[in-house]
Amino acid sequence: MHFHGKSRLLFGWTTPDTKGPGYPLMQKMNIRKAPAMSILFPLPPKPVGDHEMADIEGSKGEMAMQQYLGPLKYQKMLMWVQAMAQVTGMAYKSHAGSQPPPTPNDFEIRTQAQLKESCYDKPSLCMIVMIDGRSDMVNKYKDITKKAALALQGNPLTWVVVDVSQQRDFRSAYGLTADQLPTVVALSTRRMRFAQGTPPFTVDNIKQLVTKVLAGSAVTLPLPVLPWIVDGGQPGEEETAAAAADEFDLKDVMSEEVTAPITSKEEQLQKVEKELAE
Repeated sequence: MHFHGKSRLLFGWTTPDTKGPGYPLMQKMNIRKAPAMSILFPLPPKPVGDHEMADIEGSKGEMAMQQYLGPLKYQKMLMWVQAMAQVTGMAYKSHAGSQPPPTPNDFEIRTQAQLKESCYDKPSLCMIVMIDGRSDMVNKYKDITKKAALALQGNPLTWVVVDVSQQRDFRSAYGLTADQLPTVVALSTRRMRFAQGTPPFTVDNIKQLVTKVLAGSAVTLPLPVLPWIVDGGQPGEEETAAAAADEFDLKDVMSEEVTAPITSKEEQLQKVEKELAE
């Protein structure tokens, strides 16, 4: 199971048979319809001197129950169990966000080998952040990525940041153009499908994309092959430079000297008559 060795949660199941041993438990937990999922967890002990609880028998070791009310989809159920494990203190510290927070540069990759190791070879959903490394906002984009990764910690995600200013083929494989940067795509290498993020590039929009993908409600596109990045970039593939070279300067055109004399229609007619008379 996904949580094996990651929390103190124990998992079990029972049938809704009214004559079965699990039926009284279902009644006690107010489960009226199967299939269903609930979690039973211990409440933290009350602080010493809590007069409201002093006279209540069994205030120590109290249990609480929380029922899952979402759709019966694996990723959605997994996210709920992960959240409950952390909220109730049932997750081990090494899986509850106690590890050092990542720095923005932790996600940055520059070679195909790094992309393969950090993204393509991982069984989890790969979040590929694409930026223009020439932008003055690079540090801000990396910081947004870091905040999104921290906010979504605990989900089956891996993160990479790719400077695609000289990786046009890689960017185009995900159906993106230069003017759509920065952006993020969620890639499933197992299904060979991806989902594009929506602008603007913010933590909330990234979280929304992940939520939709994990819930199975995101629009995804097929990917025939996994795109590669070219180590060292693709020289001469900078679209902005190419576009600037193709443009003409209207001021230059308007300032060109006109060498041919400008004559009126009458002067042109007189010239023709003179030529015919000769």
